[in-house]
Amino acid sequence: MNQYIQIIFSDLQAEVKEILIAQLADAGFEGFEETENGLNAFIKKDEYDKFLLEKISDACQTKFSENTIDDINWNQLWESNFQPVVVNNFGSRTPWVGIRADFHEPINNVQHEIIITPKMSFGTG
Repeated sequence: MNQYIQIIFSDLQAEVKEILIAQLADAGFEGFEETENGLNAFIKKDEYDKFLLEKISDACQTKFSENTIDDINWNQLWESNFQPVVVNNFGSRTPWVGIRADFHEPINNVQHEIIITPKMSFGTG
């Protein structure tokens, strides 16, 4: 299993975030997570060049910390948090429609059942 290095930048101005993302992307970082006042950047452990990161960080006048994390199937994790929904028909004792993913158990005692296979590209909508 691949391991990743997570680089954490705190207390950043918006302009600095944009510069860091551009420079880190050029340095091989694969993913970015913007936080309210910071930035998390991710790179495969075997592609991590700490000297280059320190050079980028110094140029942006910012400091960072790092963590090593195991590779995770983010899509599978996201899907596992997706819960079925039952919509009642007001005035009826029988629920009107159940909405679930194809990996959930069927919803019993509904008039209609909608099955949607969620993917990150589909969104949460």
